[in-house]
Amino acid sequence: SAVPADVRDDGTVLVRWNVPGTLQLYLARPGGEPEQLTSLAEPVDGRFVPGGDRILLAVDEGGNERAQLFVTRAEPGAELEPLVVEPESLHVTPTLSADGAWLAYSCNRANGRDLDVYVRSLETGDERCVLAAAGYCEVAGFSPDGRWLGVLRLTEQTGDNDLHLVDLSTGEVVLVAPDEHDAFFGAPAWSADSSSFLFATDSGRDVAGIARYELASHRWQYVLEDDWGLDCVADASGSVVAVTANVDGASRLELRDLATLTVLARPELPDLGVVDSVRLSPSGTHLVYGFSSPRSSWEAWRLTTTTGMSEQLTRSPVHVAPD
Repeated sequence: SAVPADVRDDGTVLVRWNVPGTLQLYLARPGGEPEQLTSLAEPVDGRFVPGGDRILLAVDEGGNERAQLFVTRAEPGAELEPLVVEPESLHVTPTLSADGAWLAYSCNRANGRDLDVYVRSLETGDERCVLAAAGYCEVAGFSPDGRWLGVLRLTEQTGDNDLHLVDLSTGEVVLVAPDEHDAFFGAPAWSADSSSFLFATDSGRDVAGIARYELASHRWQYVLEDDWGLDCVADASGSVVAVTANVDGASRLELRDLATLTVLARPELPDLGVVDSVRLSPSGTHLVYGFSSPRSSWEAWRLTTTTGMSEQLTRSPVHVAPD
């Protein structure tokens, strides 16, 4: 099986594929076959570092699920350079700013239990804790201007989490929905000018819709609602948002203008099945997704947003048991 990890504006895709026996990273350039980059004993995850030809890697050791962070060149067998390596600590949701200058991640180094949020300069290595809220916190992306960092924190209630915004220039922490309880909140999909964002939530609803939060007023309201649960992800420039719907167990995909919510395309999926690991390239020129159906295992697909045409990137070997 295979799922995409990231995509560049030129259509080059970073793919996680388990052909070697564990999920390793492959590079799929337009017009070419996927090329294996890593050959490690443990599963690997990764993201392109904006502004260069490097990849951010997350990998644990011996299946201990304590991921460590490295950088490497986007070449087969390239040496791993330690970035944040503390074998006794867990490092999760590593996320890069749009300009590639900053890395945010969650780590339990403070007490071995709570996942606090740290921001690190990739140039100098200087880092600071920007949120220690006690509990399980996940990084949910930088705003396009790099000022705000989204953080999702699980609460003590099942199915409930909080969405926080950290102002990296002042240290202020804003709770997006302080009066909402027993509700799910998704990661921000930021506007181009970083003044607002879309997010999925089921607050006051049976299924999730899409809401817009305005920083100036600290208020939010629903802007897309459906009979089926919705989710969304945007490109780093804040121009295109991909909206997925879970329609009776099968996925539906739409591309919309993030500012106006005008439908740009309703791409036809390969079959009646499920979409996951949806990511847009920085300027929204390409979208990648993993797709699975009753007739096929998980495979990685690339879609050109201007045409709505999809291309299958991986074809996993089918193993037939002997008689």
